[in-house]
Amino acid sequence: PQIIMQINRTQKSRFNEYLSQEFSQTHFAKNDAQFAVIETSKYPEYIFLQSSNPHNLCLALWNDKVLNKYMHQTYLIKWVTTDLNFIAHHNSLLGEHKIFKLFGDKRVINVLGPMIPLQIELSPSEKKCTHILNVIKAYDKYYVGIFDKQHCFGSIATNIKLHYGEFADSSVSRAYFKLREIFLREAAYFKDRRISVALDIGAAPGGWTKYLVDNGAKHVMSVDPGLLNLDAATMQCVTYYSKAIEKCVADGDLAAFTEKHGKFDSIVCDANIEPTEAVGLINQLFPFLADHGYIVFTMKMRDRKKERKAASIEYCINALRASFENVKLR
Repeated sequence: PQIIMQINRTQKSRFNEYLSQEFSQTHFAKNDAQFAVIETSKYPEYIFLQSSNPHNLCLALWNDKVLNKYMHQTYLIKWVTTDLNFIAHHNSLLGEHKIFKLFGDKRVINVLGPMIPLQIELSPSEKKCTHILNVIKAYDKYYVGIFDKQHCFGSIATNIKLHYGEFADSSVSRAYFKLREIFLREAAYFKDRRISVALDIGAAPGGWTKYLVDNGAKHVMSVDPGLLNLDAATMQCVTYYSKAIEKCVADGDLAAFTEKHGKFDSIVCDANIEPTEAVGLINQLFPFLADHGYIVFTMKMRDRKKERKAASIEYCINALRASFENVKLR
């Protein structure tokens, strides 16, 4: 690989899907003939990438609001070896006024550092160093890269993360990723189903609402007693109700909204509701759903007992099949 991306290990499958199905369709990736994701199932914390322009690919990855939130670091790689001594005495380390910072696998760095000759200056500071040495151990090999410090993404990553946090991009949250995953995994089903009018229940802080707007929704009714944290452009498509969905139904808010904008193409719910209660709520909302519409909701399984959990899931599926043509559990 030319790049090793270090990520939140719990997000590996989501990263792979996003990179192969969505990021691959970006302008950068389409114009990068060598862009590819290399299989690394043995290491959930790493993703290996190929690119004709590795440095610019790293910049594109860090500037992607979805990936940025769960990326830890990106390392440029030039060669592979099984010999740490070869790395410690590599000719690329030689030269006047060179100061190196070691990046990558901390366990490897703790061993490699003392092996590097004393005449080669090392520094823990990204500001002081002139060059970086990246080293990652995987598959019983060391993946290594020695570069000028401009190819170090530590400060770049930190600054971008701070920027997104400061300007309310925290709304691109784990919830945003969760809904995106559903649409990716069921791409064939959603392919010809446009979203124009949508209802988001349990919307705060706004991850699912933002995903709906980003994917074409013109009018989103967002319901949650908690506050939304969304940018102004997204909020232009949102009507926010700071109350529980039951209160919205009782107050006639759904009837008024659908009378003005039409019935919902999509109803999504990530609220913290017991599954049996959620099923009852969904059936109550059924009259507000368009003929071609669909509902996506997460089942919050508070009871961890295997038997009771299975019984609850079975009840929900059977109850929903009484009203809906297709019911899928993921």
